[in-house]
Amino acid sequence: MAVALFSVFNSAFAVNPPDSTPIGAKTYAATPVKVTDCTPYGGDPNQDGICAHWKDGTYGPGLHVNFNDSSIGGVTVHYRYDLPCTPGNTLANDPTGYTVCPSTSQKDIYLELDCMTGQCPQPQAIYDVVSAFNAHGIHLHVQMGENASSGSGDIGVHFCDVKRVTTNYDSAGDVCTSTTTNYQSYPDLKQNFFGTVDERAGNTSLCPLNGVPPGYSPSNANSFNCLTAKRQVFHYGMFVDYQISGSDSAGWAEVFGNDLIISLGGFTNGVGSLDEQEGTLMHELGHNLALNHGGVNDANNCKPNYLSVMNYVYMFQESADSCRPLDYSNTALSNLNEGSLSDSNIGSYPYPSGSSCQGERKIFWSSPTGTTLSGTTGVTDDWDNNGIDSNTYSQVLNNVGSSCSASTTPITLTGFNDWAFLANGNSALGFPEPLNFRTSTNFYQTVLPASGLDSDVYTQGDNHEDFPLLHVQSVLVKNQTNGSGQGTGPGNQTNGSGQGTGQVNGEQYTDSDNPYGPLQMIGWGGGLVVAGILTGIGVWTAVRRR
Repeated sequence: MAVALFSVFNSAFAVNPPDSTPIGAKTYAATPVKVTDCTPYGGDPNQDGICAHWKDGTYGPGLHVNFNDSSIGGVTVHYRYDLPCTPGNTLANDPTGYTVCPSTSQKDIYLELDCMTGQCPQPQAIYDVVSAFNAHGIHLHVQMGENASSGSGDIGVHFCDVKRVTTNYDSAGDVCTSTTTNYQSYPDLKQNFFGTVDERAGNTSLCPLNGVPPGYSPSNANSFNCLTAKRQVFHYGMFVDYQISGSDSAGWAEVFGNDLIISLGGFTNGVGSLDEQEGTLMHELGHNLALNHGGVNDANNCKPNYLSVMNYVYMFQESADSCRPLDYSNTALSNLNEGSLSDSNIGSYPYPSGSSCQGERKIFWSSPTGTTLSGTTGVTDDWDNNGIDSNTYSQVLNNVGSSCSASTTPITLTGFNDWAFLANGNSALGFPEPLNFRTSTNFYQTVLPASGLDSDVYTQGDNHEDFPLLHVQSVLVKNQTNGSGQGTGPGNQTNGSGQGTGQVNGEQYTDSDNPYGPLQMIGWGGGLVVAGILTGIGVWTAVRRR
């Protein structure tokens, strides 16, 4: 069955407000102060970087970051940040987890999220990410960081472009267009908006102390003191319009750190769909937790044996699998040695209970002829599309497009269990406590180092000279087969010509009518296609900056 799928790029240029007046840096908490040892504060029994006394009720219910530091000038300063909680609250009462109490019986992660005016995420996107962590025993607490009590993270200003590591440069009133060259720097944004309005004002119920180290003269000592304490625990992220690198960048994050950006101005309706918002947020937060596109210390993207939102194939439901759960991987599927490959079963990985799909998960890989093939976990997959046999062969499997950055020569694609890593750490991989970002070299002031960065870029119709992009809007030909029936074409799946029979393990997708390059995106049935045409759903694929 031939199905035409048309991708429509929804530009936000006409709807987003113009630039606000430029802002400059502040000295709010730009110091190298950090807690390196939790021993004086009850230790870190959960290995989440939050000292036990900070969350065990020693200072009352809630999060209370309370410590002494003499690293600056040898002068001891007492720092404290108090964030009350509501005892007994659960995600049923507060789906953001913000007022849910931390505990020494679980791992806790704290994230402050802000958003530019016009770029704020749907609340459901936050709820879904919090729920995904909670399902695996990790409590994610999201503070919408301007007016936390009302759940608003709107900073009240808007800028067309953000540059990650730079000094401020912008122009008031600049209108957002595809040729906009002015930008606001992320470090300046964080220095102005990290902390809620009350915290930046030094509200003594949250910021009770006013000690500052020698050499610093902040305008509000209470705020300076408590935000220095707060940044020991909180990740910080902001939903912005575009990054200066281009309208096709969905996000950026430190790989093992505490800073992240979600930039969906060039995506659905200028702010991203629910799927795009929650997928990008969980993906970028995963980078902060030391996860890469193929697991830890593994940048190999689009692997068929790594079913994680960190994998571009599974970052969005619209990318390939409409039933893709919002999840990191919870099973390390079998390794695939591309240099000595044979038809194999990589292991069972069923859809979770409650999913609209049942049975084993969909997987995708590249065939020897450049087509993108689909099968499932839990069965023997015919990687070379030549019928199930015992032959050994060499084949690159994750080259479903250049944006997956697949190796040109066969390598071993390893499976990885993300959740086991987050729960237990892995000293052999260099991360005994992946939730403790204070041990990262990325944790220093708010000036982001040039190393350890990751830019997640999605192609949406144009190329940029600063990094390679692949335009993958295409017309798809989808030849659907029965998972246990007979297929046509050479071997066991339709290839557009010839006849043959064999055991069919999935579906084949070709893009013979695509003038732009290899197939990356996969549509699911005529109904979705019609809906996509009517509503202008954009379909993109991911490119990792090199």
